[in-house]
Amino acid sequence: MLTHLRIRNLIVVEEATLELAPGLNVLSGETGAGKSVLLAALALVTGARARTDWIRPDADRAVVEGFFMPSRSVRAALEAQGIEAGEEGLSLRRELRADGRSQAWCEGFPLSVGRLKTLGALLLERQDQHGQLALASEDAQRALVDAAADNRPLLERYAQELEAVRGLRRQEEQLAARLAALREDEDYLRFQLDEIDALAPEHGEREALEQAERRLRNAARLGETYRTLLQRLEGGSGLLEGLGALEGLLERLERLGDVPVDLDLAAVSAPLEELAATLRNRAEDGLLEARRGEDLAERLGRLSALERKHGRDLEAILAWAAEQRELLAQLDDQDALLAERAQVRAEAEAALSRTAAELSKRRRSAAAALGKAWQERLGLLGLERATLRIDVKQEPDPDGWLEIAGKRLRAGPEGADRVEVRIRTNPDLPEGGLGEVPSGGELSRIAFARHLIADRASEPAAPTLILDEVDAGIGADLAGALAEQLEALAGRRQILLVTHQPRLAAVAQRQFCVRKDFGEQRTRTRVVVVEGAEREQEIARMLGEAEPGRETRALAKRLLAAAGMGLSGTALDHF
Repeated sequence: MLTHLRIRNLIVVEEATLELAPGLNVLSGETGAGKSVLLAALALVTGARARTDWIRPDADRAVVEGFFMPSRSVRAALEAQGIEAGEEGLSLRRELRADGRSQAWCEGFPLSVGRLKTLGALLLERQDQHGQLALASEDAQRALVDAAADNRPLLERYAQELEAVRGLRRQEEQLAARLAALREDEDYLRFQLDEIDALAPEHGEREALEQAERRLRNAARLGETYRTLLQRLEGGSGLLEGLGALEGLLERLERLGDVPVDLDLAAVSAPLEELAATLRNRAEDGLLEARRGEDLAERLGRLSALERKHGRDLEAILAWAAEQRELLAQLDDQDALLAERAQVRAEAEAALSRTAAELSKRRRSAAAALGKAWQERLGLLGLERATLRIDVKQEPDPDGWLEIAGKRLRAGPEGADRVEVRIRTNPDLPEGGLGEVPSGGELSRIAFARHLIADRASEPAAPTLILDEVDAGIGADLAGALAEQLEALAGRRQILLVTHQPRLAAVAQRQFCVRKDFGEQRTRTRVVVVEGAEREQEIARMLGEAEPGRETRALAKRLLAAAGMGLSGTALDHF
């Protein structure tokens, strides 16, 4: 529940602190005193959009703080959001600055306003004019029925199955489009693949050829060196020719009878001749390698031309070619392939249809019970001649993904159903939707009656309920009935009620009065707890007298006494 609300420099409120009671809290005061400022403060601290003109004039910022004591179920919901409330409860803070910036905190830690709104929805529920209009929307009415049917697990399953069907349909459409495009380009694609097959590239071939090319460049230089050495050994004026000439001269000296040196030239020339033979073989091998290098360069050139044509490297071309061959193979069996995909999708749609049918069945059952209970609560609030029912209907769609009871239906994000609350406030009036038939006062009671339907054994997700304008358009004859229902509801939920009705104020556990003090230079709005004689005076003012006389004050006292004895309804009809 909300334990404290602190406000500083918000519109006309300079500073105020409210300490709320667990049950029914009433906020009263003259029209224009500033009650709406307190509602704005509660909206801000639970994530509503901020406005800079809400900052009190001459102030640089406005601050609102809310202190909550969460119930066990709310603590669990907060923990699911990553928020842990301490033993002393949970604090939320919102600050508006004159420069237009807004900051929020939870337990002293900053958080986004969007996150604050999510947390606020777990702590507070508001029924005001905006909330009443929202109740008239189809989404809100469907959410009410789903809550009554406890459909959350089923809705989660439906959402998962719907996403699966969407994915399968998307894949099926993509496959059909790809096959159609492939069929159009089949001839050119086969020509490209034939061209690749003719070249017959292999994985890793380019790298191997480039490495071989580097080796061949070295082989060419080696061959040139071998040929140069051979020229030095065997060519004109080469080493072997010089040794032959030298040997001839030595033989001539020997014939002339002179041997100047004992030299075995054969021992010198033999290894040189062996070296020459080796070099000759190496040179011939080099010529063969050079011719191989020409073939290799030609192969690299053809591979490079293929890469330029396709705009990708050889490995990517081979991967693309494999993929296209697989797709071309699919063309030969495309009817069977598409039929297989369609079968998988149809099975997923059948599962989705079964879940949607179960949702519809549960909604119809819950709508019947909810409509009956809602109408009964309206009878307690003076609308005993009203009739209310909740329609759950489906609209055929020949292209729909769902099939229920032989009908094709649209697969909406929440199922196949449209939910609408239909009401007739008087027997002689036409039936219509909540946004068409009821007056403002009737709509406020219809919205309030919804809160009375909750299972008394269950704990509401948002334990604090803010009610504004719930007494709009009602007179004293209905105030007693409304007061009884407020007392009953306050036994299950904390309520903060803004009201001008004295009977409603009289049954509150705590009453706050909003007052304006007019100074010479500025107007201040104060919020005070009224008790004892001061509360009797405020109830008397609410009975219609600015300066209550003795009889009015006596009536106010009797109202408070009757409320304390549980006589807020018919026992006070004579007042």
